[in-house]
Amino acid sequence: MPSTLIRASTPFLDRLAKKGVVGLLDIHSPEDRQPPSSEKGILSLCGALDLRDTVSRAELLTSGIEPEVSLKGPHWVWLLNPARIENGRLESYVESASPHALWERFLNQVDRAGAGPIFRYSPVRRADGAIVRMAAFYPVGSETPSSAPIPTRGERLPDGGVLGDLIMEASGFLPPDPEFNCVWPWGMGKWRPESGNPAPVANTGRWMVAAVPLARSIGRYLHWTVPPVPGGTGDTDTSLENKRDVVLSALRHPETTHVFCHIEGFDLASHRRNPEEKRLFLERFDKEFVPALAQALDEDIVDNLWFTCDHLSSPVTGNHECGPVPFLHLSRNLERTGSGRFEESVAASGPRLSIARWKESIQL
Repeated sequence: MPSTLIRASTPFLDRLAKKGVVGLLDIHSPEDRQPPSSEKGILSLCGALDLRDTVSRAELLTSGIEPEVSLKGPHWVWLLNPARIENGRLESYVESASPHALWERFLNQVDRAGAGPIFRYSPVRRADGAIVRMAAFYPVGSETPSSAPIPTRGERLPDGGVLGDLIMEASGFLPPDPEFNCVWPWGMGKWRPESGNPAPVANTGRWMVAAVPLARSIGRYLHWTVPPVPGGTGDTDTSLENKRDVVLSALRHPETTHVFCHIEGFDLASHRRNPEEKRLFLERFDKEFVPALAQALDEDIVDNLWFTCDHLSSPVTGNHECGPVPFLHLSRNLERTGSGRFEESVAASGPRLSIARWKESIQL
């Protein structure tokens, strides 16, 4: 199947492609045998190469839980995704456009169980307060529990030990639904009481504009400014107009040097294996977001403009994919290629950047 970039009608991106450079970015190391993850990709794009392998997704996300988690002593922590398991293997993990009601019913089931649960559960919320993930905590003991791999179709469901107990217990709290029958716990990390929430923002020159908890947590970890995004859902129903306006406001701030805008809807449409939803969302992005950024470049509000992604994702398989990601770079002082399209075959014939070269290019 042709890619989303090829199938979508994106006249504004194509117009910019004629004025800029289209190429490929090696965002993930070829030696990394694990499927690419969003946290590694976003951290790399933000120039935080040293954090990619030292901070787990669960640690990043639970650092922003409000109210703060109140537990004594260090705990292992996992993130839970509702999933469909068939014949002991992952068929799909559910990326619902409205997970809040699901997790509310989950927590109600936990409350009804009283003192019975082995694990402690805390909701992870996006910018508008809706619950999008559930974190599960277990006290650190003498042994390190096994960790479930990144949700990838075909992976075998872990069993046995603490992880097996977590899967069995948490799956029992899921409300009945034909779409899923299990939880997939992953992103394991070690939570410590002294870690708490990150320190107050210190760098007002760098901004993370995002709705999803992961990108917002990364912004807080890096001590960047993380503004509210009205109407930001982190899905294909998000308000692109409001997010665009927040980006433009950040660009006009006198101390701003970098604005990183994260848009999650493309990835979630892929996880739902819905190519048409992904195409339509890209066309919305092209119409509602891109022209204002192009105007900001023309009006000298921004010096350099980059479009890229933190990993590849397939709306056919529903999985993250390995390989370099396409990028489009525009600058008033840039030699223009005149390619006319922002898509993979054009990117493959353009320049190729390492992540270290990317970091130099964006001066991070």
